[in-house]
Amino acid sequence: MQHYRQGDVIIKSIPTIPADAKRLHPEGRVILAAGEVTGHHHAIALLDGIQIEAYEKDGKTYLHIEGGDAVLGHEEHGRISLPPGNYESWIQKEYTPEEIRNVAD
Repeated sequence: MQHYRQGDVIIKSIPTIPADAKRLHPEGRVILAAGEVTGHHHAIALLDGIQIEAYEKDGKTYLHIEGGDAVLGHEEHGRISLPPGNYESWIQKEYTPEEIRNVAD
């Protein structure tokens, strides 16, 4: 299994997408994490020739990519190419004495 990280987002290749994951219908791009303060998003543009199906389950995003590499972009991080396949994505957690919370990017 291949792992990728961009800021606070983790992406892991997986053999299959859970059968009960809910299909999403993104327009223009698939946003894996929205930048609440800066407005910068960890997103994959929907490009001609590359088919991306997106799903959600239990706070995780699942992707099925066909037809070529998809590119995950962010204004403050390097781009990551994701080859065709299935992926699971989530936001990293961090521990503080007060709480366990999402990593702030």
